Amino acid sequence: MLEAAGDLAGAFTEWERVSRMVPQYANAWYHLGNLLDEQGKSVQAEAQFRKALAIDPNMAEALSGLGLSLAAQARFDEAFRIYARAIAANPNSIHAYINWGIGLASRGQFEEAIRKYELALRLNPDDALAHHNLGLSLAASGRSEEALEQYSRALELKPGFLPARLSLGVGLLRLKKTRQAAAILEAGLAAGTGVPALHFQLGQAYEQLGRGDDAAREYQETLQLNPTNGEAQNALARVQASR
Repeated sequence: MLEAAGDLAGAFTEWERVSRMVPQYANAWYHLGNLLDEQGKSVQAEAQFRKALAIDPNMAEALSGLGLSLAAQARFDEAFRIYARAIAANPNSIHAYINWGIGLASRGQFEEAIRKYELALRLNPDDALAHHNLGLSLAASGRSEEALEQYSRALELKPGFLPARLSLGVGLLRLKKTRQAAAILEAGLAAGTGVPALHFQLGQAYEQLGRGDDAAREYQETLQLNPTNGEAQNALARVQASR
């Protein structure tokens, strides 16, 4: 419950208690690994996943988590072998395919990443993360219109999915579909999402539309949330100078 509520520190404390009380319970070590990985502590996460796998070598979730922690350390070949083990252990392990795709994309192997995301979507056509990541790799491969379709689908499935909203907004801006981009980004802010990137991209849209005052306001909002954002500082100076 604590993990679902976003209290990662509290969740970690409880899972540590479980691991001490029932050290043979692989799921406890798996959750500890996940929580560490979410905090960017990949080396520590790797150790916890390996403890889970020492108990249950075919635990697909722990294998997928281990692969993710290895990829975060740029140990991609090891990670890919682990993802293959996860899929062998559980052919329906959708997150192993998604994580494998993320690793391939990190190395610039976008076509291979696309194939992994497509395999994930065969297992679950309604996985928002797979649609979004597929869109990112399509965009990186120059298939911009197809990427927009994937971002849109991810947002349909999960309206509060901020990365998909941002990717859709940025993708529309790059294709000069500026009014559509502004509407997408405005909807994110209307939902009460105070995120610097949303404000900045909306400022970009307003600037392209010639709405200098609105653009300046969004750049100022960006800087209130992230005062060191150099792009926003430059954009604000540019808009103010053109008034």
